[in-house]
Amino acid sequence: MAPDDLGQGRFCLMPRFDIGFASLGMRTLLGGLSCLVIATSLLAAQHIPVPSGAAVYHQETLLDKRDTPAALRFRYVQLDLAQDADFFTVSEDLFALCQTHAVPNMGDNGAEVGQIIVSLANEETIFGETRPDVVQMFEVFTYTKGQCAWPEVLE
Repeated sequence: MAPDDLGQGRFCLMPRFDIGFASLGMRTLLGGLSCLVIATSLLAAQHIPVPSGAAVYHQETLLDKRDTPAALRFRYVQLDLAQDADFFTVSEDLFALCQTHAVPNMGDNGAEVGQIIVSLANEETIFGETRPDVVQMFEVFTYTKGQCAWPEVLE
């Protein structure tokens, strides 16, 4: 099969089937089905388990070195996060994301990080952009000895 025999779709590469008049329809059908299977598998792989059972995925990680020690921001999305979501319920998910996803994915930044900021929103946003239409919740955790810890409550 020559390189020009590949049909390029948004998510998939698919061989061109030359079976006469029906080749375009068959190619579209098979291409659509194979892309659906691949895209579904990729989405399923992206979900990170949390105590609430919500479908959460990682958007991005940002390193903030303005303070010492530095802070790592792990930004997550939960598409069905409601405007009236109970923070105490969501806070369990935030802690789980910190401990089970953020800490293992810190890379080489662990030595210089003192805080992990975990945020959860109902859609992807650009960091620092004001979006009153988007539900966003976050928590700042202390990072020490490979663990996330709740911030101390000030009296």
